[in-house]
Amino acid sequence: MKTSDQNTTSKKRVLVWGLSNNRAGTENVIRNVTKACEGYVDFDFLTTSEVPNHFDLFKGTNNRLFVLPPVGNLAKEHNQALANHFAMHAKEYSALWFNCGDPRNVEALRLAYKHGIPRRILHAHNSNFIGKPHEKVLAALRRRSILSKLTDLWACSDLAGIYMFKGRPFEKIPNAIPFEKFAFCPEEGKRIRRELNIPIETRVIGSVGRLEEVKNNQFIIKLLAEQPSLKNVHYVMVGEGTLERDLKTLANKLEVSSRVHFVQSTTSVASYYSLFDVLALPSFFEGLPLVLIEAQANGLPAIISDVVSEEAILSNSIIRLPLSNVRSWSEQLERINRSDFRLNEEARLFDLENQSQFFIDTFSN
Repeated sequence: MKTSDQNTTSKKRVLVWGLSNNRAGTENVIRNVTKACEGYVDFDFLTTSEVPNHFDLFKGTNNRLFVLPPVGNLAKEHNQALANHFAMHAKEYSALWFNCGDPRNVEALRLAYKHGIPRRILHAHNSNFIGKPHEKVLAALRRRSILSKLTDLWACSDLAGIYMFKGRPFEKIPNAIPFEKFAFCPEEGKRIRRELNIPIETRVIGSVGRLEEVKNNQFIIKLLAEQPSLKNVHYVMVGEGTLERDLKTLANKLEVSSRVHFVQSTTSVASYYSLFDVLALPSFFEGLPLVLIEAQANGLPAIISDVVSEEAILSNSIIRLPLSNVRSWSEQLERINRSDFRLNEEARLFDLENQSQFFIDTFSN
């Protein structure tokens, strides 16, 4: 149960960095936490893209959204707008909650330090970074320059914390979700099966997340085409991203497009977990994948790459495999089912109900 000594006239306000136009893992973490704190803490969101198409999910009574020019070709304008924002609003904030995979742009953290915002939290969400060599070097230099200016070092997993903080002590904050929201609902699964025109007895592999290189969705499309045991299996991807066109082209080229389904990001993702027979997560790297926590709350088994942190395994029905073992991937995707699924004791740590008070207290003090 949430408790707070804060009343509506003395609520703290927190500045949040990390909101984009994607409805992906980090955005969902932000959404879950801000919803859990609603009524106790107010939030301002900074974004560098157009107004996020899912911002309505974040709106509380007093929450606000500020859109800055993108960094890219407008870096000067971006930095000036950011400086103006802190000059005008810094005194309102009890904390800056800076969410990122890798701090390529740390100006907000530097300004939070300059203006004396009491808590400056860097929350790491990734265990690696895909980029060109010079981008990786630049990110490392910026990360090193900002660590001494932080008050709180958070990471979603040990791997993410080790990668981001390079030996400095950090606090592990598991990516928590409202478990009850993701409960298995057979009728919802059947409804979506009808919408996608997937035959009743046909097995469905599912993925949820950005269609980007790191997620490696092409791996599953190739398995459908190459592995006889999967010749009648369908693959449903829920999410958007820059590789959507390439993935559709690949499915057409391999003649499996009739069995590959692309679904735009949705607020009813729990219904899709109820459709899937198994979740596939063949990522090249992850921090602590929220989709895997959500899937297990749904009672859904999963096959995941062996780079995914074992900290995300909360049940007896998750199998980690190297991406090089194509045959085992094919066999397990075809075989594993829900029947023997059981959550373990650690699962309670990932229930948002057990974490909400931590965030309320941290942001309020």
